[in-house]
Amino acid sequence: MLTGCRKGTVPAALRIGGMAAAGAELDRLVAAFDPERVLVELTDHGDPADGDRNDALAELATAVGLSTVATNNVHYATPRRRRLATALAAVRARRSLDEIDGWLPAAATAHLRSGEEMAARFAAYPGAVAQAAELGRELAFDLQLVAPNLPKWKLPEDHDEMSWLRHLTMEGRCGGTAHGRRPRRRTSSWTAS
Repeated sequence: MLTGCRKGTVPAALRIGGMAAAGAELDRLVAAFDPERVLVELTDHGDPADGDRNDALAELATAVGLSTVATNNVHYATPRRRRLATALAAVRARRSLDEIDGWLPAAATAHLRSGEEMAARFAAYPGAVAQAAELGRELAFDLQLVAPNLPKWKLPEDHDEMSWLRHLTMEGRCGGTAHGRRPRRRTSSWTAS
């Protein structure tokens, strides 16, 4: 479980509420997914805020005993594909290109990078690039496979993987008083065929 890019829950909590809020959100993720399954994501798109955010996230990771992982929050393979990715982001958000412009990185930096580029970009965070490479090796699978060798989850006795995912999704989307909503009634469109 990665904590996410600049729009992820931990970085967003950091931006809005500071270190205490980000720490509380990180604690929530660790409680939900287990410490061995949570990695603090560091991204660098050349935005002036990237360095400060990454420093704070790395500090939080160290305080909680979690690893950091350097990603590029890739949205397209090469810089030439940025315009297409921007158009797709606008369509997905149901916004015009002008409306979505402020939500996107300023430069064409969300592309795949070499290990050397990543090592230079994240030199201030020892182990973050190596952790990304290790994670890539662990998660790699042949797309021809029907069932990739993904990690096994600890499940409550009364749940299988699908029912537990459904429970967590509903809890996060509609659960508790935090959202002030009750879970929606299940419809036939939610039922697997």
